Formats: sequence, structure tokens, C-alpha cells
Amino acid sequence: PRTRTQGDLDDGSGELATAQADLAAQLAGIATEPSKLATRIGSVAIERARGILHRKRFDDALPLLGNLSRAGAHVRCVAAAALPSARPPTGAAPADAWRIAEAALADAELADAAAVDRLVLRARFTGLDTPTTLRPRSAPFYGSAVLADGRKVNARKGIGSRAAVSIHEGR
Repeated sequence: PRTRTQGDLDDGSGELATAQADLAAQLAGIATEPSKLATRIGSVAIERARGILHRKRFDDALPLLGNLSRAGAHVRCVAAAALPSARPPTGAAPADAWRIAEAALADAELADAAAVDRLVLRARFTGLDTPTTLRPRSAPFYGSAVLADGRKVNARKGIGSRAAVSIHEGR
């Protein structure tokens, strides 16, 4: 068997890496103009792939939205409108979950579920004022949300980023 040398690795692998990076930028919607590869693939196929990736982002955020996840197709419509095409570079699922919960607050049918899910996200993450930089919360948390019927929901989390969040409903 022949062993590979550095010369073997330079025979187009750099071009492949560049083409992959260009295509990733096209799919993420951050490229300023179509690359040669994207042109060969075609705009219809690129748009279809973007749509699939956009829906996958919701699927990744869904486990963080325990209450909204039960709303089925209705919350998917809200999510499709709430998520920007550009994906955050890190922590996309929590950032997307936050955006979906924020958007769902404006929908009367989803508002209560969104308020509770948003409360849980506040307990689990910091940096919510700029949802592109969410980080796990290590500090303890105590917060509340008021539902449409006036009930108050409290959330409590202990020390540590993996501490459980407990929810208590009251009147």
C-alpha cells in the first residue's frame, strides 16, 4: 500500500474545503452572491435545502419548549415566521427556542404555554436580552410569569447549569 504524503493532500482538498464553505454560506443564507457550485446546483435546490434546514432548526429547539411543543402545527407556523434565516454561530437551539417563545406570546392560543416555556428558558439561560449569545445559567434562579387567567407560575432553579428547574402554579 502507498502512503500518503503532504503533496497528495494538496491535490484539490483545499478547493474542496473552499467549495464546502461556500456552499454552507449559501445554505445558511449569509453568502452575498452565489458561488460557482451553488449556481451549478441551482437556486431551486438551494432554496429547498434552506427550507429543510429552517424546519430542522425548529425541530432542534422543540425539546426546549415543553409546553409549546404540544401545540403541533400551530406553533410550527409561528416558528417559521419567528426564526431568521441566518443561524446563530453557537447555541442555536436555545436562541431559536427563545425567539419562538417570544413570538408565541403574541398568539392568544399559545400565550400561556409560551409564558411558561419562556420562564423555563430564563431559568436555564443567561444573555436573553441578546438571544444570539445565550449561555447556560450557573447561578440560582427564581422568577415568575402571569398567565392570561391571572394565575401566577413560579420557577426555581438551584446552583449549577445542570440543576433542575421546578415549576409551581398558584392563584
